[in-house]
Amino acid sequence: MSAAETVLKEAKAILDEFGIVFFLRHGTCLGAVRDGALIGWDDDLDIGSVIGLHGLTEDSIDPAVEAFRERGFKAIVIENDLFVSVELSKLDTPLDWTCYRVVDNSIYQWPMVKIPVELHTNLKPIEFLGEQFNVPNPPDEYYVPPSSRLMRTSTLRLKRMVTPAASL
Repeated sequence: MSAAETVLKEAKAILDEFGIVFFLRHGTCLGAVRDGALIGWDDDLDIGSVIGLHGLTEDSIDPAVEAFRERGFKAIVIENDLFVSVELSKLDTPLDWTCYRVVDNSIYQWPMVKIPVELHTNLKPIEFLGEQFNVPNPPDEYYVPPSSRLMRTSTLRLKRMVTPAASL
């Protein structure tokens, strides 16, 4: 078992102990759904939860963070208006657990990609790494359209970087 698989399974065990529902996201979700495996070139693990869904409250995050620390994870908590990001690391494997705040029936994933919260209200369980993990439902609407929006966002940002503001 790779270090990344070990870290993901340990994170799952900790969050399960606290009854915290989470889902795979970004490349971790893509690899699980598309390949049934972690993507070899992906340099981190990504999981998420939505504050206000499945019983998650802002008060339930800190005790889980402490449990991660007690089990040898490094943990840094970063908070803003859109989410609470828990940057975790163990066995030289970074794991980002982002707890999203719902804003106008959406969550916002880096880099400001708007994702409908309805994709996270009825998560889809999948068999992955010999265990059950959740992914947004339906997965295709999560990982295909956001990448299109990501491309549009990145292209617009690139245009703004290389084009004088007067010509936009």
